[in-house]
Amino acid sequence: MFVTKDQKFSTGALIMLTASTLLGVGILTGPRSITTAVDGFGGWFTVLLTGLLFIFLAYAAAYLINMFPGKNIILFGSIILPKPINYTICFLYLLYFGISAALYSRNVGDVMKLYVLDTTPTTVIIGSFLLVTTYTAAQGINVLVRINIFLFPIIFGMLGIILFLNIGGEFDLNEARPFFVGDFFTVSTQCLLGFTRN
Repeated sequence: MFVTKDQKFSTGALIMLTASTLLGVGILTGPRSITTAVDGFGGWFTVLLTGLLFIFLAYAAAYLINMFPGKNIILFGSIILPKPINYTICFLYLLYFGISAALYSRNVGDVMKLYVLDTTPTTVIIGSFLLVTTYTAAQGINVLVRINIFLFPIIFGMLGIILFLNIGGEFDLNEARPFFVGDFFTVSTQCLLGFTRN
């Protein structure tokens, strides 16, 4: 069982949630915007560096959560840091997620308008999306995790089929070279801007 009644879920469910988040709209818009900013094939290197940075931050977050079981970021932050600094960090954390939710909603609206609902106004698409997600989130994390567990094999199965059909015989490593295009400053700023992109 991936989800228990006390709002806790297993490591497998967390892996599925993280993978689904990464494979959301960001996979359609993020790499394109990064490669145009880096100007060339160096974009994949930027995505790789950003991924390594996120792995480090996720490891640090998991370490803190294991040190303080049953506490959220506000509670264990007040133990580690002085309260004014903790409240400032928590406010910035909430602000980051608010801005991210707005960007995700806008990107979902743009993608839906581009591929599915071409005559529907973007504001209607975004409003409907926000209403459905707010209603689902109000039911608790269990509902979101169960929906995600149901859809995860379908999405990854389709992705695997698409990748298998695209790689078959046409993969050439020389197309990924040169590995590092542009100066280090451009690549490093694009890695940090990965936090603001989907």
